[in-house]
Amino acid sequence: MKRPILACITAQPHCERIVNTAKKLALSLSTNLYVVTVLPIKESAQERAMKLKCLKKISENMDVDIIIRYSDNPVTSVAAQAKLCQPMHIFIGEDNGFLNKLFLEYNKAPISVVSKNIVFTVPSQEETKGA
Repeated sequence: MKRPILACITAQPHCERIVNTAKKLALSLSTNLYVVTVLPIKESAQERAMKLKCLKKISENMDVDIIIRYSDNPVTSVAAQAKLCQPMHIFIGEDNGFLNKLFLEYNKAPISVVSKNIVFTVPSQEETKGA
C-alpha cells in the first residue's frame, strides 16, 4: 500500500486551501489523505464548539474526515500522527516556527507550506542526504 498524504490544519476556514492542495496530490497518486488538527486540552466550551463547528464545515466542504488530537503541544502531536501514518508528504499552513519545529521532530517526508499565493516545499532528510 502506498504511503498516505498528511494535511495539518487549524480550525479556520482558509485551511480548506491546505486540504485542497493535499487532496489533489493524494488523488493524483491514488493514495489516502489524512487530515489532522490539534486542539488544546483545556479551553472554554464556547471556544471548542466554535472550532468543532468550523472543522465540521471544512470536513463537509472538502469531503474528508478530520482526525482531532488534543494536546497543548501541536508540533509533538502532529509528529506523533506522522509517525503513525508514515506519510510520503505533509502539508501545513503558514506559521512562523511550526515548520522548523515539525522538521526537527519528523523529517522523513517533504513538508509543503501552503499559503495564499504560493506553495513551497522543504525536502525530507532522506532527500537531502545525497545532495
